[in-house]
Amino acid sequence: MEVILTLCEAATNHPDGTFSMLRAGLVNWHVPGPPFQLNADLLAEFRHHPEDAGDHTAHIKMIYPTGDPDVMTATFPTPPNEGVIRIATKLNLSVGNPGRIRFQVELDGEDSAEVSAFVHRVSASPASQEQAAK
Repeated sequence: MEVILTLCEAATNHPDGTFSMLRAGLVNWHVPGPPFQLNADLLAEFRHHPEDAGDHTAHIKMIYPTGDPDVMTATFPTPPNEGVIRIATKLNLSVGNPGRIRFQVELDGEDSAEVSAFVHRVSASPASQEQAAK
């Protein structure tokens, strides 16, 4: 089974099984902080073939610059034909330090896909600095 990870600002699923994505392939977040608030969607696509039929377990890991991982688990069956199963995960992350965040999928005990994003610090806008001074 092939696994593809895509990080985007937003993903919406449609009744026909497709997704619409905004800013797909997002790899750099430029946000004021700390803490750094990150809102995005992670789309995991599992492209299966007849020989992949059966139950599968995927562990989706988010590994922060500090090295502390968060893990989500999804269990799903695949039918005995070719197709795609898509799992979209809404991310609302608060990260204390700039750096690389890695997203990994382990499917049935094997590393299957990885995508990284980089958090960059930017200074606050003049308007938000004025608000903070009040």
